[in-house]
Amino acid sequence: MPYLFGCLRIFLGNRDPKMNKPGHSVDFGKIMNNNLQELFLSALIPMSPMSNDLITHPSLLLRLRNSDDKSAWVEFVQVYGPMVFGYCRIRKLQESDAADVSQEVMIRLAKSMAEFEYKPELGRFRDWLGKVIHRELLRFWEQQKSTSRVQNGEWASDEAIDDGAIWIEHFHSEILRKSMANIQCEFSIEAWRAFELSWLENTPVGDVALRLEIPIESVYVAKSRVLKRLRNEVARLSEDLPIADAR
Repeated sequence: MPYLFGCLRIFLGNRDPKMNKPGHSVDFGKIMNNNLQELFLSALIPMSPMSNDLITHPSLLLRLRNSDDKSAWVEFVQVYGPMVFGYCRIRKLQESDAADVSQEVMIRLAKSMAEFEYKPELGRFRDWLGKVIHRELLRFWEQQKSTSRVQNGEWASDEAIDDGAIWIEHFHSEILRKSMANIQCEFSIEAWRAFELSWLENTPVGDVALRLEIPIESVYVAKSRVLKRLRNEVARLSEDLPIADAR
């Protein structure tokens, strides 16, 4: 737990100025149509022990069960801190308020992850995290009801609505953004560009080959290799392990 507080202080003191804008997130969903959904489905489907795609590193969420794993807690805050903060901004919280709510969410996450138990009947981590955030937002709005900001209509009357669709899209786009940032350095500039054009931008493979002046086969190979690595990284960061509910 002490590691978490230290990481939170670093995160809250060094936020990207771009995140000051409500709704700041990478809108991969609109760019890729169904590609994002397909990637998450494939990344989170249990793999056969004989599969060549078997993840070689333990998932981040599983590593958090070890309170002494400092690097896991640092990465956890790096991945999920901005995600929670960004969602709070989407829900129109001011930067300072979003930071406060994010801190409370991360503290609750830390307590729950330390007591993690595998219980399939309880649902996915993504959905559970969304509920934790929504509860903290409700607490925040309840505390602000008597303030002039609420009386002056700074928050719309429907702010307390739990919009699961917006949260899921935000969760997926942030995990994908972080996963892509983590693995890009493992590929050549040419291979990464071929992947971006063919998968992110849905450019026909033939056009990609002409544009990059490489064989069509090279485009297919680059796309396949990057997607395989991206699939594993998405699963490592967000493996949807059921987790006990927390109040």
